[in-house]
Amino acid sequence: MDILISVIIPNFNYEQFLKRCIDSVLNQNYENFEVIVVDDCSTDNSRELIKSYGNKIISVFPRENGGHGSAFNLGYEQSKGQLVTFIDADDYANQGWLSALAKAYEKDVAMYHYNINLVDVNEKIIGTFPNIKVGLDNGNVVDKILNFGRIKTTVTSGLCFSKTALEKVMPIDVERYRQGGDGYLSSVVPLLGNIKIVNGNLTSYRQHGLNHSQFDAALLKRALWCYKHNLERYSDIYEFSSRQNLSASQNLGVKDLPFLEQLLVINTFDGDIKGGRFCDLTRKQLYSFASDLIDTHYTYGKFIIKTWWFFSCILPKKLAKKLISWKLQASTRPRFLQFFIQTIKLKG
Repeated sequence: MDILISVIIPNFNYEQFLKRCIDSVLNQNYENFEVIVVDDCSTDNSRELIKSYGNKIISVFPRENGGHGSAFNLGYEQSKGQLVTFIDADDYANQGWLSALAKAYEKDVAMYHYNINLVDVNEKIIGTFPNIKVGLDNGNVVDKILNFGRIKTTVTSGLCFSKTALEKVMPIDVERYRQGGDGYLSSVVPLLGNIKIVNGNLTSYRQHGLNHSQFDAALLKRALWCYKHNLERYSDIYEFSSRQNLSASQNLGVKDLPFLEQLLVINTFDGDIKGGRFCDLTRKQLYSFASDLIDTHYTYGKFIIKTWWFFSCILPKKLAKKLISWKLQASTRPRFLQFFIQTIKLKG
C-alpha cells in the first residue's frame, strides 16, 4: 500500500502564485496524499482562492498572523501522513515529486532532501539549488551538526520529514521562528535519524524579489536577520543534542562558514550587534577562522572562495563593500565579472 504523504503549503499574500502551487500538487501522478493550505491572514484574495478548492484540500485559517513557524505548526497539526513535506506558496511541485518521495521512504530516515529548480517569475529555469557540484549531505550527519552547526541541505520546498521525527521536535517556537522554520527543522531533525538524498530536481523555487530569503533591500538587513536566526538554531542544537545525550561544540559560530560570512557583512557594513555573541571578532580574525574551514572542508572552488575572503578582509571597508556585494548580489556585478563567472560555469 502506498504511504500517505501530507503536503503543507504555508501562504501569506501570495495569491498571484498560490493557484499554480496548489494545482502542481493536486496534479501529481501519485494518489495517496493530502494537501493542507495554511493562510497566515493574507490581505489579498488568497482565502477566496483557497475556499474555491472545496474539499480537494484542507484549509486552515488562523485568526492572527503568526509567521512561518506558526503556519508550519498549524499545518502539521492537521497532517496524518507518514511523510510530511512543506512547499512555499510561491513555489511549485514538478511532476513525479510525490512518487519519488514515496519510493525513497525508509522507516529509519528522519529527513529527506533534494535539489530544486531555480526559476524566474515566468518559470524559466535559471539554475539548480544547491549547486550540483556542492551537493547535499547523506546518511548519518549527527557529528557534522554537533561540530559545525550546519549540513549541506536546502530550503523549505526541498525538504521532507518523517512524521515520527517531527513528533519529537514540534511545535516550532513561533516567536523565535516567525521566519526560517525550515532552518530550525533541518538543524534538529538530523539529530534523530539518517537523512537521505532523493534524486532529481523535484520542486521549483521561484525567485521574484519578494522571497524572505532574498532580502533584496539590503545585504546588511539580511545579514542581521541571519545572525539572529543562526544563534537561535545553535541554541536548539544544544538543547536537542543534550536530550539525546550528545555534546555539541561550544564554538559552533566560528565553525560555520556561512555564519562567518554574515558576521563579515555586519562588520564591513557597520551593523550593530553590540553585546551579541561574536560581536568583537575583527575582519582579520574572521578570515583566520574562514581560512581554516575552507582548507579543511571545501574542495569545489576552494581557491576562489579563499581569495574572496582574503581581499574582503584586508581591503578598506569602502572597497570591501563592493567585493562583498559582487558575491552576494549578482545585480551589482560589473559586466566583465558577470562574463567571467558565466565562463567558469560553462567550463565547469
